[in-house]
Amino acid sequence: MHRFSPYKDRRGFTLIELLVVIAIIAILVGLLLPAVQKVRDAAARSKCQNNLKQCALALQGYHDATGRLPRLTNQVNKSGGSNLLSVWVVVSPYMDQGAIYSLASSLGSPPPGQPAGPGWDPWNNNAPWNVTIPTLVCPSDGNPNNTAFSQSQGKVNYKQFLGDSGTGWTWYGQAEPADQQRGMFSNSVTQKLNSIVDGTSNTMGLSERLRYDGDPAKTGITNGIRDWQGFPSNPQECWNLAWDKPNNRYKTVPNIKWANEKYLKPNSTENPGSRWADGRKLHQAVFSMGTPNKPWCLYGSNEDASVEGPPSSNHTGGVNVAFFDGSVRFIPDTIDGGNQGADYFWGYTGPSPYGIWGALGSKNGGEAIGDF
Repeated sequence: MHRFSPYKDRRGFTLIELLVVIAIIAILVGLLLPAVQKVRDAAARSKCQNNLKQCALALQGYHDATGRLPRLTNQVNKSGGSNLLSVWVVVSPYMDQGAIYSLASSLGSPPPGQPAGPGWDPWNNNAPWNVTIPTLVCPSDGNPNNTAFSQSQGKVNYKQFLGDSGTGWTWYGQAEPADQQRGMFSNSVTQKLNSIVDGTSNTMGLSERLRYDGDPAKTGITNGIRDWQGFPSNPQECWNLAWDKPNNRYKTVPNIKWANEKYLKPNSTENPGSRWADGRKLHQAVFSMGTPNKPWCLYGSNEDASVEGPPSSNHTGGVNVAFFDGSVRFIPDTIDGGNQGADYFWGYTGPSPYGIWGALGSKNGGEAIGDF
């Protein structure tokens, strides 16, 4: 006898079963993607910390060999050549980049009456300035090969702290009294590690800053704001200039009347992060007044001009910082910034008005620093 089976002619899934399977897959993907992103972020942050560690060790190697830290702006060929070369040029032999240092040392001033040689100034697009040293680039910076922003010179994310005051804002070559230095780098003073009264483990030396990628919506963090109407007198004023409060975002270029400055131009090597060998403040300096990932402001007509800018990064929640003892730590955006309305000024002494963040940027504030 033939027995009827309701499943005899079934060929596939019902619509409901298919929808259930799709829903389950969507849930699994939704759970998996954040985990993958976290792993990627953690890996990039770890790589960045390793880069900063190598940079800090290179500084220590230079200090051991010479007895001092380099200046912000340097000269490697005393018979000629540029006197605006960055810290990274002079410490390059301690970063396994001896060939670059040899090339830099060979670039002297042209003979009298002769045209300039093969690019001895660090803004010329010639070897070795157009080389990107991998150790100087953070993997989390999202613009290493942005064709819309054709930086033709070597890129750099890692910068030197100039401290928690206006000291060090002078143009290169001008005298800066050593007793007014709150940080360990300046244009005209070389310092020894034993001048760090607060301790090398409590004093920041290096951190990271995002490169400007031509996106005006990021102006507040990755580039800067030029105020021709008057330089902000404190970090809060800088923030107020940068932040479009009604729309809860950074201001875009059309809303900033002074934004037609050359540093905001795409396809320009005069933007921050585009010249690893240029020691001037726009390219190499960070400060510890405004807290991490807050905007930075600049005032003046070129890369030597006054800059007030904290570190910035694409790491979630903070930035990596190298201390003078060689350690590297992650500093959260929420670190105590003290009085962000305290005015910038030159040569003050004693505790920083900018809380723990300012204290970590000063070498001799005398603050007692606990966990942060």
